[in-house]
Amino acid sequence: MIENPQFIRMFFTQYKEIPTYTAYCEQDAIPENRDDSSDDISDGISDDISSNNIRYIVRFIKKWTRSYFDNDQLHLSPVLCSRIMNRFFASLRKIDSESSNENTFIGMYVHRCLVAFFNSILVEEFLLCQLVRNINIDSANPITNDQIFVSNLSEVNNGMYSLREILPLFTFVFSCPLWGLYLKSRDENGKEMPVYTEYMKFQDRDKEELKEAYKVVLLFDKEKKEFPNPYSPLNSLAIQRK
Repeated sequence: MIENPQFIRMFFTQYKEIPTYTAYCEQDAIPENRDDSSDDISDGISDDISSNNIRYIVRFIKKWTRSYFDNDQLHLSPVLCSRIMNRFFASLRKIDSESSNENTFIGMYVHRCLVAFFNSILVEEFLLCQLVRNINIDSANPITNDQIFVSNLSEVNNGMYSLREILPLFTFVFSCPLWGLYLKSRDENGKEMPVYTEYMKFQDRDKEELKEAYKVVLLFDKEKKEFPNPYSPLNSLAIQRK
């Protein structure tokens, strides 16, 4: 897509304005007679550019928000939140210091910030967890690549413990269905990125339906098998610093 200026121009023309989106409602505000099956993405999909297309992904967001209420282990504390944000902002400052006009593009910058955010939650929640003592994770921050985060996630998610029990906040945040739209999905050789692979594991049985919803929202070619996301066109835009 990067080599196709016409596609890039069409993409950003389409998304340059903020449309009115259908919003999900909180759990206690969902009508009792609401049937989520009515949001089946296989019915009535329109090829027209319309903000109504966003409704095909809304049901995944609603399901995700319900998982917050369904997890009895998830209790946010001011200490945990402050430590997460301290680590995250330290990572952002370091990412900015490593950036320059010559090598910083929006797609990769967003990807780097997201991975730093995920790792901040994983590390700080793990350090406050008193139940696990035989796992060692890297307390450094992922700045220029994903390896630290991928290794930490692999170390914690080794099958001996339930991530939902020991890291409920991380599990909840990382499973958000929107992240897949902005994470880099494949490297320069066409191989799926490890972070993206791990993220899709958290989508579980919704993976294929979520892929179809992404295609509708982004007006993506329905014949293509890979997950659509705007990483490539975003990464064609350099960040200019004064």
